[in-house]
Amino acid sequence: MSSTPSSTNESWQTLYDQASKLPGFVTDFVKPAPLPNRGIGLVVTRQPSEDAPLLTIPADYVISHKTVAEYAQDHMEECAAFVQAIETLSAELSLHPRLMVALFLLSIPHLEIPQGASRPRGEFYRAFYDALPKEIPLPSTWTETEREIIQGTSIANATQPRHTRNKFIHNALRSNDSAPAWVKSLSLEQYVLADTCFTSRCLDGNVMVPILDFANHSSKANARWERNEAGDMMIVLRDNLAEVVKEGDEITISYGEEKGSGELLFTYGFLEEELPYSKQMTTLAISDRDDVAYELEAKMEVWQASAVGPPRLTLTVDPDGEHVEWDCPWFYLYILEEDDDIDFMSGRGSYESALTALSATIDGELIEEPADLVRILKARRDKWPVYQSRASRAVVQCVEKQLKVLRETDELAKNVAGREEVCRLGLKLREQEMQLLEKVKEQLSQEV
Repeated sequence: MSSTPSSTNESWQTLYDQASKLPGFVTDFVKPAPLPNRGIGLVVTRQPSEDAPLLTIPADYVISHKTVAEYAQDHMEECAAFVQAIETLSAELSLHPRLMVALFLLSIPHLEIPQGASRPRGEFYRAFYDALPKEIPLPSTWTETEREIIQGTSIANATQPRHTRNKFIHNALRSNDSAPAWVKSLSLEQYVLADTCFTSRCLDGNVMVPILDFANHSSKANARWERNEAGDMMIVLRDNLAEVVKEGDEITISYGEEKGSGELLFTYGFLEEELPYSKQMTTLAISDRDDVAYELEAKMEVWQASAVGPPRLTLTVDPDGEHVEWDCPWFYLYILEEDDDIDFMSGRGSYESALTALSATIDGELIEEPADLVRILKARRDKWPVYQSRASRAVVQCVEKQLKVLRETDELAKNVAGREEVCRLGLKLREQEMQLLEKVKEQLSQEV
């Protein structure tokens, strides 16, 4: 959101001034302002009351695939460019919410508002478009050379698929003979910027909220966002902070307490640099050439049938570095041996009746989802500590592999010739994740 660079001009002030005059907006307690090293943020303008929202954005002005579709339906002439782009999409592009919002953002400069006419919503969208950042340093927008900086990190394998997808969509949009001229003239950089604006400024995974999206992230946020019954989006203070927050203070929200450094950089283009340790989530690359694990190929098939996506290892170290936690049920499946009474069997797949899927049972109880596995093993109270120790040992081995890649690529990363801010962010992520991995290895090695 606003932790990424904003427009160099004061278009954000124009947007705020417009909103303060529109019905339904509440902007009495906060305003956007430039902040050192944090882009544009929201600051308190007067002492807030305990029960009143600091900011309210009416539901009609929230941007989602549903609201822009309704707006276009009600304002066909004004939104002619957007409607034409949607109606002429090629068959190879499905109209998913992300693409729909990106196309709407790109169509805003083409809104047909008659001179002298009052179109408050269209004029507000124009002001919002002008206030959007002109560059967002998400790793998926980095050059191939710049992406070498994040080799070995938790997001190393995620950036190329996003980059490839954006190139595919852009090419499909431009090569469509039926597309309007403005779509055919879009550069890859223009499409990627619209897509990254949506990625980095959306709440709840699917909505953009103008002005509210100026609120910066903090793991110690003093406010939170809420949606009321009417669908209006609000910022409210966290409990018992009304007397603590004063004029001039920055209002911050959490973009997700479960997000680690890698995900913050990948999704929003920034790092929370003051934290000594940060949560890390890694999508595991499981090798089917492991000669140690019992029936590894069968276990992988069972996982694929019962879980959504590949295993994700979550590593967490508390701020003091005293307590380490890991979470990934896959390791409890990985460490099971023949004498643990795990049996594999073929059965009908759940989606395609013509296909068969491999399933597994322990003590005759079917593993239908990853949580079942942990529950069943915990019930074996006498052996549960053994399973924990085995799984932790496997986690340590996974951590050691990632540390090895980070160390082997460290010199290369430090010598990458790229944009100064990109290099700084990439090297800082490496530093944070290496520090976390070292601490996890140290602590878990003492426990196994």
